Amino acid sequence: MSKVLIAFQADYADEFDVYGWAVRDADYWEKLQANAVAWFANNPSKTLDFWFGGNEVIEFDTIEDFQAAYASKPITDNQAEVLAVVWGGVCTHPRVGITYGHFCEPSEFLP
Repeated sequence: MSKVLIAFQADYADEFDVYGWAVRDADYWEKLQANAVAWFANNPSKTLDFWFGGNEVIEFDTIEDFQAAYASKPITDNQAEVLAVVWGGVCTHPRVGITYGHFCEPSEFLP
């Protein structure tokens, strides 16, 4: 199954950047993105809040804001295995894959 490395970067209140990385199956990532588009289309007056740390929140007002926080690229299974070793495997989710740092993956969008 093809994998994708996804980088997340967003600015918190013009104070600091928040970073996270994840490895996901490519089809899972495509479904999550489609769900995000649908969520924003069905909730035009809502913001999506990504809470992290103690009291910090990054707000996404539009799908464009949300999508701008991500970059992704295909990787091989071997590369995914290396990242699992480097990241220690401690952030491995049994259903979706490995994650490192603050990675925004809203439950509203999960396939």
